[in-house]
Amino acid sequence: MKFYINIKYIFYIFISLIILSSKFKKGNSDHNHYFNLDEDSKNKTLLFEKYNNYLNICRNGILINDLNNNNNFLKPKISAIIPVYNANKTIKRAVRSIQNQNMNEIEIILVDDYSNDNSINIISELMIEDKRIRLIKNKKNHGTLYSRSIGAINAKGKYIAALDNDDLFLYGIFEKSYREARYNNIDIIEFSGLQICNNCTINVNKIRIPYYLRFKENNLEINQPNLSSFFYNKNNDTYLYDFKDVFVWGKLIKTNIYQKSLKLLGKEIFEYNTYLTEDKILTVSLFQVAKSFKFIDIYGIIYVENPNSICHSWTKTKRKSIMADFLLFSIVFFKLKKNREEVRIVMEDLKIRFNEYCDILDDKYKKLLIKLYNDVLKCSYIKDKDKRQLINLININKNKLLIKL
Repeated sequence: MKFYINIKYIFYIFISLIILSSKFKKGNSDHNHYFNLDEDSKNKTLLFEKYNNYLNICRNGILINDLNNNNNFLKPKISAIIPVYNANKTIKRAVRSIQNQNMNEIEIILVDDYSNDNSINIISELMIEDKRIRLIKNKKNHGTLYSRSIGAINAKGKYIAALDNDDLFLYGIFEKSYREARYNNIDIIEFSGLQICNNCTINVNKIRIPYYLRFKENNLEINQPNLSSFFYNKNNDTYLYDFKDVFVWGKLIKTNIYQKSLKLLGKEIFEYNTYLTEDKILTVSLFQVAKSFKFIDIYGIIYVENPNSICHSWTKTKRKSIMADFLLFSIVFFKLKKNREEVRIVMEDLKIRFNEYCDILDDKYKKLLIKLYNDVLKCSYIKDKDKRQLINLININKNKLLIKL
């Protein structure tokens, strides 16, 4: 009896999705009418019901737009970039969340980061049905920062929107954020996101809205925000690296700003795989280049929680990668900022981690560590007392460093 009820329930869901799909084939105006995502609505239950409908459409691989109408793909307004690594279970739904937007002038750049599953086969099928999709293949595994950057360098759109291969954009966010950015000539637009577990529904009573780099100054543009407090916490007189979520996704970024920020980072950073701080590294550089930023209070992206990702674990096998990421971020932060307070932040952070760096990191990272310390020691901002502490740390760990100082 229970089995019969389950089959019956699944059958009703399937039929409902088919009806929705056929209903949407008429065009974007019908989609807008059906979803009608009024972000100012206080009826969150109704709003999230519409989000769930769109989520299920994309999860089931349903295409609600007529791709034959996409005649403007050669002149895209937005370049959507997705790094792909072993994403055969999720890449189609991620792409569908872009294809089903109420904007046609989009290019979808998929950067395969040397996957060893059948992700490429799925992408090839998607490329046959949609000429807006472009595939870039990495010759070896480089990580998200490199893959996104290769996509950005090749982007033809006026703006870039980043998406992880297991997340989804919500309906209408491209049109709304692009309109806001173009009308006000904003370099970076940020919007809200909804965080859910894999295959979960959006529940008004259990939703978690992730914290990102967010400035809600009455929805006005602001210039060159100070990022220090978003990366480091001050505890009494000591600074510690913070795990606050600072993401590249959840934003619409001018392509030329994105590309300039990559040049500012330099080529060296891309020689190292990053796992935990790739978003933070790029965000620091983006806000060095960007002249204007605006937060719009609209839900635009679904972040799917993956409990097995490196971001949510601190095992011994992953500890080395995480510590290497800390060091790389400190190097970038020091290189790009270099005012009195921020140099001190890097100094305090590295003093705390120095012994652990020496115990865990490979020699190529230890060389970076020594270079950073030497650069910090040269800063006139550093007090003699602090310099002596740094020198003492280096002398104590000479045997662990195994390189010429």
